[in-house]
Amino acid sequence: MNTLTTEALNARAIAGAVAVAGLLAAAFLRYRRALKYPRPPGPPGYPVIGNAFDLPPTQRWLKWAEWRDMYGPIVCLEMFGRRVVMLNDPQLVMQLLEKRSSVSADRPQLVLCMGLLGFGHSTVGLQHNATHKEARRLFNLTIGKSQLHKYTDLVQHEMQKLALKLLEGKGAKDNVTSSIRHAVGGIILAVTYALPVKDQNDPFIEDAEATMGIFARTSSPGTHTVDVFPFLQYAPSWFPGAGFKKYLALWKQQIRNSLERPVAVVKRELANGEVKTSVAHEIFAEANMSAQREEELKWLTGSMYLGGSDTTASAIHIFVLALTCYPDVQTRAQQELDSVIGDRIATLEDRPNLPYVNAIVKEVLRWHTVTPLGGPHRLTSDAEIGGYLLPKGTVVLGNVWGILHDEKYFSEPHEFKPERFLNAEDAAKFDQVKRPTASVDSWNHAFGYGRRVCPGRDLADMELWLAIATILSTLKISPTEGGLKPTFTSGSISHPVPFDCVIRPRNARMESLLRELS
Repeated sequence: MNTLTTEALNARAIAGAVAVAGLLAAAFLRYRRALKYPRPPGPPGYPVIGNAFDLPPTQRWLKWAEWRDMYGPIVCLEMFGRRVVMLNDPQLVMQLLEKRSSVSADRPQLVLCMGLLGFGHSTVGLQHNATHKEARRLFNLTIGKSQLHKYTDLVQHEMQKLALKLLEGKGAKDNVTSSIRHAVGGIILAVTYALPVKDQNDPFIEDAEATMGIFARTSSPGTHTVDVFPFLQYAPSWFPGAGFKKYLALWKQQIRNSLERPVAVVKRELANGEVKTSVAHEIFAEANMSAQREEELKWLTGSMYLGGSDTTASAIHIFVLALTCYPDVQTRAQQELDSVIGDRIATLEDRPNLPYVNAIVKEVLRWHTVTPLGGPHRLTSDAEIGGYLLPKGTVVLGNVWGILHDEKYFSEPHEFKPERFLNAEDAAKFDQVKRPTASVDSWNHAFGYGRRVCPGRDLADMELWLAIATILSTLKISPTEGGLKPTFTSGSISHPVPFDCVIRPRNARMESLLRELS
């Protein structure tokens, strides 16, 4: 063996030894850190499966709140080797998911929802990469706060139409649910695609609702066995744990329909030279678009259309439920409207002068938040928080419902009391000096955290405020005989279980005005 060969082998051996030493050193340092920072507390699990079967199938936020009371501000579960950590303290949430969002902005890639069904291409499911950053930039350019003036008249008109539909339905539960969904869906269709909406059975709204139903059923971590055992995606549908495959093709086609059909209309209009104001008309006007770029933009517009309809509709539905259960809130709000704006319907320009109505918006977001457990984040590197070390890959959630119902931050947390968000001067106007307290702003938790905060939250906020102000201006909502106990659906997006109420006009003048404007 010549000298050059020997030297080359020696160099490789040295390089290999250095690499091994580096790996050992990294492992040792990780071990030392693990000794210094213990595992966060949580319920005891079983070998291999851990806590996989500890979470109930419904209303999981209640179980997490129970564990918060038992184990404290940080609760840890292990599921087949995957660590899931819930943060129950608002300061800890802000420290990790807001201030350190550079390491906590990824999403866990659930095999069924994000992989097989494709929601990993949506804005909510994208990894925090260049595509995600570009999507958020486009959201801000098209429906960010500076762009909302383009849509104010549209939203205001649709909310007036909603109030009339609620009035004509007289509070029947099917009418309340469908009218709210139709109004919000119509706004999102108009903003995203400039599509007109049929008064009933609109195919685009039906597509959106069906697709969001699929997302809600598949997007909660730990819900489907295939997310724990990925090999099940290759198993036949009769195999235990692979039953989802019976519906997979149907679900995928439904998702494609909701992405493709509205874009096809927009592209046809662009080809015909039609000029319309919408997000899709703006971004699909790009010349010589590659197939990959077109697919990304279909998911971008689809994310606006799908995500913006379901969550906002739920929030408005929660408001109607709250008025049904708490008539004194309605009375105070209408007294404020009468004293500030008189005998007309509130508009967005009135918002700075209506503190009690503004407080209702915050209380709607708090009383039953639409996403009780928020969206899951995945750490892209180790992170220290609250005296514990969370390894890379840990799934972290902010316990939104738990924080917004914690007696440390809200007195009487299960009651709907908007006055908790009034300052002392405004509270005195409503004889609410001895009001329940609120030391956390629900706005900071209801729309997500950090680089995963809802990019359409300003539009959603405008829709919610105008819905609340318009309904309070024009209608009187009351319970049916026997009262009502609030109940909510489970899933990553939670809605009120449909309920009956009684809806009448506030007075003849408001009914006439509604019919004229709508």
